[in-house]
Amino acid sequence: MNSTKLLLSLGLVGLLAGCGNGLQTADSTSSSNSSQSTSSTTAQKSAAQTMLSDLQADLQGQAVAKAAVGAQQKISLSSLGLSSAQISTIIASAAASLESANLTNSNDLSAIIPSIIQGASLGVGTLNLSNLTGTSSLLATIGDSVLNSLVNQSNSSVSTNLIQSVASSLFSNLNSAGVSSGNQSSAASSIINTLLSGLSNKDLDVSSLTSVVESLASGSVLGLGNLGNSSSVLSTIVNALGSGSLTGLTGLISNLGSSNTASTTLQSLISAFTSGSNSGLSSVVSSIGGNSSVLSTLLQSLLSGINNSASTNTSSSTASVVSSIVGSLLGSLLSHL
Repeated sequence: MNSTKLLLSLGLVGLLAGCGNGLQTADSTSSSNSSQSTSSTTAQKSAAQTMLSDLQADLQGQAVAKAAVGAQQKISLSSLGLSSAQISTIIASAAASLESANLTNSNDLSAIIPSIIQGASLGVGTLNLSNLTGTSSLLATIGDSVLNSLVNQSNSSVSTNLIQSVASSLFSNLNSAGVSSGNQSSAASSIINTLLSGLSNKDLDVSSLTSVVESLASGSVLGLGNLGNSSSVLSTIVNALGSGSLTGLTGLISNLGSSNTASTTLQSLISAFTSGSNSGLSSVVSSIGGNSSVLSTLLQSLLSGINNSASTNTSSSTASVVSSIVGSLLGSLLSHL
């Protein structure tokens, strides 16, 4: 046991010391000359080290923010108290995952992303947390941190394949994080809500957000399809995913405010999420040997979740608009099966 702790500690110290279609970032005009000049005088961290440092900073930042309004020096994610030692456990597990895959000094984001999320999720699982809401918020924070780090490290463009990988890796590891099959619906709804609504805080060009939403949707479904659940259980989870997606998308639109454009209307964003989900579900159904009937059931479940969320959580006028959008999308998708 001591040798294991030593290995994790050494891996963590070493790490902290230290691709697909592209989407434009808001800072795509930044020159690369300054970074090249800096690298000639100071040793730069690898992409893996940077992403791990970002994750640690984000978790600690949550703790500091909570400490500012509370007496206890603990992180609190949706009523879950997480100590600094528990944060260290998550980071050490992520570091060990990178170390074991020989990715400590790697700049290969396609390999780093699934490894760091798997390790962090395993770290969450070892904490044996009993609060599902807090666990879901913690996992969403991990996914959001990795996504933000990806955007920041991508300079002029962000790979949609890598964005998909963030979501796929996160949802694929729900079991590892200690989220049981019976709780995966609630977790999926909460996580996708946070990921989508948080896109307004990323250094992404607003015009590219529909592509980002589509990639996150596809990745989420692909990840959920890797959990080993039956198609009936998956249908229930997908329904919750749809519900959480609408909350996230309406939150995104609200957060964007005056930055909204013709590409970030509710219709365009729901259409993008549905398109990505359809792509992911098609792959999942194919992998489990399902037929068009199974795919039809899953698509109807997803869109039903979106529609039900609108009826419950939005105004009657918005619910009517969403119902019309969902009806049109469902009819179009089913006609092509």
